[in-house]
Amino acid sequence: AKLIPCTACSYCTDGCPMGIAIPSCFAIYNGNIREDGANKQQRRDEYAELTGRSGKAGDCIACARCEGICPQKLPVIELLKKVAKSFEE
Repeated sequence: AKLIPCTACSYCTDGCPMGIAIPSCFAIYNGNIREDGANKQQRRDEYAELTGRSGKAGDCIACARCEGICPQKLPVIELLKKVAKSFEE
């Protein structure tokens, strides 16, 4: 799996109707990739703590507001699906 090249500018978070902390979700996902899943449970716990305060990646309704504003032009909707698959299944 590849790291998500998100710069955590957070432009995407303000307009998210589901309140998903997109850069934070990506950071936890990237941590899991970098560690090759070695601390998967710790990352799951971090994700659970984060999504206790904000929306889950799987809550994404694909409105694409985030994709329209992302300076990196990331395919945020698809990437959120990857995060959800990693931490919500």
